[in-house]
Amino acid sequence: WLKLQRLAARSASVARKMATGFPLHSECVWPGSETDLYLAHRSVYAFFAQWVTGKRVLDAGSGAGYGAALLASAGATAIVGIDSDPRFVRYARRRYRDQRITFQVADCSTLALPAGSFDVITCSNVLEHLANPATFLSSGRRALRAGGALLVAVPWIADEVSLEWNRRNPWHLSNLRVDEWAELFVRQGWRFRLWTQTFDPTVGIPNFLDPRPSHRPLSEFQFREQPVTEALSTWSLGVTFHLTPADSQAAAS
Repeated sequence: WLKLQRLAARSASVARKMATGFPLHSECVWPGSETDLYLAHRSVYAFFAQWVTGKRVLDAGSGAGYGAALLASAGATAIVGIDSDPRFVRYARRRYRDQRITFQVADCSTLALPAGSFDVITCSNVLEHLANPATFLSSGRRALRAGGALLVAVPWIADEVSLEWNRRNPWHLSNLRVDEWAELFVRQGWRFRLWTQTFDPTVGIPNFLDPRPSHRPLSEFQFREQPVTEALSTWSLGVTFHLTPADSQAAAS
């Protein structure tokens, strides 16, 4: 019976996706059904939201647009969402109509941004899709205004098992361990704070393959600040970084 429920939910989800023009197969999370997978990704933006009030924001790799919409609702004054896939940009423009949000087609791997054009840049589960994330990090650093921050989420990779799982994903081009991301950020001239994404174990492990709507509240996905060594030794859903230029006096609050 459970298998029949999931099959029916998957079929309904596919039909709704096709009706909206959303690609059936991609790494972009579809907001049309609030599954465990969608809520886990949305919770990253809910975590980022604490830093965007009154700010001009670039959402790099905005995908379906739900993250940009959440940041707008959190008080960002202007948001530019960019994605390399025009299908996602068209979808986001149709679904999230807000005068504060602009969606544009642009490639994060070749991005050239005007200096000092944003207060905050968000980049949720995008860097692993870039063959050379250092190029984006350099461009993002130039684009930040004084006191600005780059907010990043990447997969948790800490051992051979998690590394191999990510290598099997054809869309993941830069499969770095948590400590390797930290080292890259420092080499690129950033200071960082790190959080691991956790969940309530009493509710059970989230099932990211289940197409049915989730019974979990968004608040169940929480973020725990840790040093790199602890983040490597504690399994988590993902890792987020708050980055500020090392030559800036600004600090995360």
